[in-house]
Amino acid sequence: MSLIPVDELLAELERRRRPKKPATPIPPPEALQRLIADLHPKQRAFVCDPARRKAALCSRRAGKSWGIAVWLLEGGYSDPGGLSVYIVRSKGDARRILWDETLRVISERYELNLWLREIDNQLMVVLPNGHKIWLAGCKDSSEMGKFRGPKYRRAVIDEAQEFAFLGELVRASIRPALIDKHGELCVAGTPSPIPAGLFYVATTGDGGEKWSSHHWTIRDNPYLTQVEEELAEELKHYGGDATHPTFRREWLGEWVRDEGALVYPYNGQINAWNAKELPHGEYQYAIGVDLGVTDSTAIVVACCRRGHPEVYVVDVWKREGLIPSTVAAHVERYLRDYPKSICVVDEGGLGKGYAEEMRRTYGLPVQPAEKSKKRAYQELVAGDLSAGVIKLDPRAARLLLDEIQILQWRPDRTEEDPKFENHAADAFLYAVRALRPFYRPELEEPKPGTEEWQRREWERERQDAMNRAKKRSSRWRGEADLHLPLAA
Repeated sequence: MSLIPVDELLAELERRRRPKKPATPIPPPEALQRLIADLHPKQRAFVCDPARRKAALCSRRAGKSWGIAVWLLEGGYSDPGGLSVYIVRSKGDARRILWDETLRVISERYELNLWLREIDNQLMVVLPNGHKIWLAGCKDSSEMGKFRGPKYRRAVIDEAQEFAFLGELVRASIRPALIDKHGELCVAGTPSPIPAGLFYVATTGDGGEKWSSHHWTIRDNPYLTQVEEELAEELKHYGGDATHPTFRREWLGEWVRDEGALVYPYNGQINAWNAKELPHGEYQYAIGVDLGVTDSTAIVVACCRRGHPEVYVVDVWKREGLIPSTVAAHVERYLRDYPKSICVVDEGGLGKGYAEEMRRTYGLPVQPAEKSKKRAYQELVAGDLSAGVIKLDPRAARLLLDEIQILQWRPDRTEEDPKFENHAADAFLYAVRALRPFYRPELEEPKPGTEEWQRREWERERQDAMNRAKKRSSRWRGEADLHLPLAA
């Protein structure tokens, strides 16, 4: 057997270490330039803006996603083998918005040879030069950590109005990851119901640093026809009122206070409190459980003093993909931490089986959560939040705040908009409803022998006597009619 010379062996190892040439040819620069030239003027201004921090404030159907896709491609072709990231609330939404509806279409139309690949359980759009665009989801603040570490050429947080934790996500996870490559960041979306937070500041400069901001609406999109007719149809959902705040936000891309769009109007000035400052007294606790199989399971613990108006949310927990035994273990832990609590569980759908498992197998004293008249009780809880009756510790209730600060109604206000997650919000509603007789004593039955009980009994007897008198009177009139002479 002949030995391989050392020089040849070293040359072979060096060859293997070299990066492989891309299997598909890198598209010529004119393809990208043609793509940019086909954008409408406001999209093109956004893509060609060299600012490292910029914002896109748009209405619905304005072509925002198309502009973002082209901007990410431009950055990707200038950074072979690098990485950019596109973030929305879920990985499924990221794929639908940026790949299915934009990059895939762009790739076919301009022959850019883009590919969608799953790498380490993450969705990546791979460019011919090896650059990757990570399509990522970040449903709540507990997932911010996964964006730490990589070096990004460009980063986009789309639908920024849906991130109650946007400032923390940018500050703690995204900005440090842009330093190595002198990277660029974009936040984009439509105005949120409350004009506050990083997205509002970035687009207006009100109370902070204004970023390079771009604004366009559905009226600027030349690829849509009969726009005015469509807007007139949408306006019907708002009673034909063109000044309706929700219409102005969604279709004109204007910042306006629209608290009526939120299901639970949280206000940090009157609803925030410190869990270490719970007033002294004897408390009743309630544990609300919203069950999910593929969705998240959420647990919210709240308490109140009997006869006192305030309700305090003291703990919030949420996880997804849990089996019944795991859910039961967590419920048992909370019942142990908060003895003599009322534990109410969502028994809708598969939840009934979970609850029965908790009762029969684990002996947990869980009760079915009250779910009737949900819409009416949401209004009552919203009123208590607006009055400052309900208090939340921003640290302990962080996962709940991530939901309720963005949870909105449909335009007709009949139910919640399904695009927003509401698992912790529902568990919160169950817990507050379970406590309602304790923090709203007027809803309790008065104790026998008390002055209130005697007053109620007297009123009931008086009403019964009046009803009996009405029946006698109607019966007398009926008998008198029988003796009237027949008409000739």
